Amino acid sequence: MKDKLLLIGGHGAVGRIILRDLLKRGISETNMVIAGRNKEKMTSFLASENLQIESRVLDINQEIDEKVFEDIKLVVMCIDQEDTRLVSQLIALKIDYVDITANSDFIKQVNQLPNTSEISVITSVGLAPGLTNLATTDFIKKHQPKAVVIDILLGTGESHGEAAVHWMFDKINQPYQIKQVSRQIKNFTLKRVVDFTPDLRKKATYNFNFSDQHILNEQYPDIPITTYFGFDVNLVSNSLHWLNKINQLGLLEKKGTINILKKVMQKEMIGSDDFAIHISSGKKHGFSLYGKNEKEITGKIASLVIFRVYQKEEKLGISSIESVCSLEDVLSETPVKMYQEK
Repeated sequence: MKDKLLLIGGHGAVGRIILRDLLKRGISETNMVIAGRNKEKMTSFLASENLQIESRVLDINQEIDEKVFEDIKLVVMCIDQEDTRLVSQLIALKIDYVDITANSDFIKQVNQLPNTSEISVITSVGLAPGLTNLATTDFIKKHQPKAVVIDILLGTGESHGEAAVHWMFDKINQPYQIKQVSRQIKNFTLKRVVDFTPDLRKKATYNFNFSDQHILNEQYPDIPITTYFGFDVNLVSNSLHWLNKINQLGLLEKKGTINILKKVMQKEMIGSDDFAIHISSGKKHGFSLYGKNEKEITGKIASLVIFRVYQKEEKLGISSIESVCSLEDVLSETPVKMYQEK
């Protein structure tokens, strides 16, 4: 009987948050399976959590025997992939799939697969993309703006996962295209000052190549949507802008520099664990979503989506978070809070 939920990378930084939250939502340990390449790490994690959950060894970069999935109803992917071979295999096997990746190139590849009404394939289910998509959709429906600006604030005092840190600094010197500018631009070129909440106050944000803006620009082709990003410590954000101005952002791509930055961002050495998302037309009268511990919130939002897909009989085809839940659902079922500008 196909009734089990398989978490690939369920013992990782975000995967374990999703696992714990799904158990709280009522999915039993006997219906959960975690998978990854390292049996020892999975066994150690399950023992430390006192969980009686099955673990299976598999490598997503290798051919996977169909027998691995013979009792699986839903596969949740908590690690990044280089191609869509596994997604195509699961579609052929009629197994539902949820992916928490923030990689816009991969999400685009998934969206270009032949659609199907027989299963659900859901992407964009974290903070950005994910919560930013829900917030932008809500803002567009209510205000019909000519443009949308998404400002994302992350705390330098939060312990960020190694994969997240590597992803951020790996992309930092890569130019990209936005609708408002005719040429490609670098990250940390365009500046804004945003008043997220009364407690967070004004913070500097800069354009950054988050995937949500690309996904949303395809969804709303007539509305330019741009994402800006900053840290809760203005000095950090402004220093990255300064490095960009003197053409030294490339320093952050060097292995030695990345290793130092990983240690700093994983040790909660400065700043706070605050996060916030601000949605506006680029002017006033927007709103902010905020809270503590971005990694925890990412896992809880993903868990909400995963639980609903697992329980839902109706199949959604290849889609995103908006087909599963609304901004109101996230606000009522997670610790995310809203601040409305006056």
